[in-house]
Amino acid sequence: MDQEINKLDLSEKTSLLLKLATSQLHDEVEKVNIMSKNKPTLDDYIHYLKVLFKIIIPLEKNLLNFDDWKKYHFKFNLSKRVHHLMMDLHNLNVNKDEIIFSNKLPKIDSFEKALGIYYVLEGSSLGGQILFQKMLLIYGDKLDNKLNYLYGFGKETFKDWKIFIDNMNDFGNINFEKKLDIINSAIETFQCFIYEFNSSIK
Repeated sequence: MDQEINKLDLSEKTSLLLKLATSQLHDEVEKVNIMSKNKPTLDDYIHYLKVLFKIIIPLEKNLLNFDDWKKYHFKFNLSKRVHHLMMDLHNLNVNKDEIIFSNKLPKIDSFEKALGIYYVLEGSSLGGQILFQKMLLIYGDKLDNKLNYLYGFGKETFKDWKIFIDNMNDFGNINFEKKLDIINSAIETFQCFIYEFNSSIK
């Protein structure tokens, strides 16, 4: 992985560099994600939400520590999505106190590393739209008010993603030397998801 990163042309847009550096990891996540089944069960869905909880809840608190989100005009959606996740788990009668946070979380000691993490979390909301339609088609009213996280912001999700990508590229253009930290942090985040999804199905 390090050798491939070293081959990247850092003059390219940050979003393109991230896509090139994480495409294989993205595919791995798809393979191990229990929701990739043609017909996920309700237990599968609960397992999926638990994995998200283990990773996203502790990360959100640390990501909020940076004032740079406002400084660089980023729209920080994660707190609202965390609220949706908590709501779904509550409505599915899951005891959140029994879920142990991941011990493979990426480190966040700079805004550029926070940005790499947020790239993965925000990008997952696009896949959430597809999963929402799948689960709605399979279960309909059975999951009423239990698909809030996957639904996210509906049609606005794709618009928000484009705005995020544009802002991230702008940040990369004026902070050229920080691109590698963004990339490495995104890689660590994908690896965390792969580890936790694998662990949840053992």
